[in-house]
Amino acid sequence: MDCPVCESPMKEVERYGVDIDICPECKGVWLDRGEIENIAAVELQPVWTIGVIKETFLEKLEKYI
Repeated sequence: MDCPVCESPMKEVERYGVDIDICPECKGVWLDRGEIENIAAVELQPVWTIGVIKETFLEKLEKYI
């Protein structure tokens, strides 16, 4: 899929069971309806999960842009 802003090919990244479309050129992030709520639900969980520090959504996203 091409970016609707700059028309560059976008990368698809899966996080928390959600497919996120990211444009490496203009740094646009595109989500389908309802997906931001799914990500927010995971992000609002405690930082410690089963004794392991969990990266935040934005920290993981920065690896791709």
